Amino acid sequence: MKQFALCVLSVFFACSLLAGSCGNADIMAHGTMHFYADTDCWQFAADDGALYQIVIAPANILRDGLSGVISAVWSPLKMPSICGSLVNVCDFDADNTIKVVGTLKAYDIAGGCFRLEAPNRVFAPLSQDPHFYRDGLQVKVEGIYLPNVDSACQAPVLEVVDYDFIGPCAAQCLQAFRDCQRVCSINSCMVSCDTVYSTCLDTCQ
Repeated sequence: MKQFALCVLSVFFACSLLAGSCGNADIMAHGTMHFYADTDCWQFAADDGALYQIVIAPANILRDGLSGVISAVWSPLKMPSICGSLVNVCDFDADNTIKVVGTLKAYDIAGGCFRLEAPNRVFAPLSQDPHFYRDGLQVKVEGIYLPNVDSACQAPVLEVVDYDFIGPCAAQCLQAFRDCQRVCSINSCMVSCDTVYSTCLDTCQ
């Protein structure tokens, strides 16, 4: 889910303060994601030469070399810039992806694995976000097909770039997440909105 932000920073309190709603994007540009290990910095290099340092972003887009269109807002965090202007990513439309709508199913194969089962095809989804793997939930996925990667789940591998859980229960959880974001953008929150969302989704399974 693109609204389900992973804070690149290690400071939980800072993450809570920054979990406000994106609103209207300040930046929309095509470019490429880069990771600099020496400075532990994620950077989006726009095609026009502008450089942006990622402060908050959905977990699955943090992939070195991933290209696409970024939608972001300026970060309110006061910290030195290491590899570009500080931004919070609201959305990322990756290049060369496929879109699949289906149901996540857990199987007891090779110690356990998940399949994404759509009406006409089945994939083994690969996600960096542990909250993605929820048995029985319907999901809309944008991903990159990896034909040369094998899966114990005996299905073609789809690397998840973006996803949204769908259905009435998931919609209620998304609303709870947005309500939390609204409150935390005004007041300091000691509970992460990610936790609110994840706990709510647990009741959907």
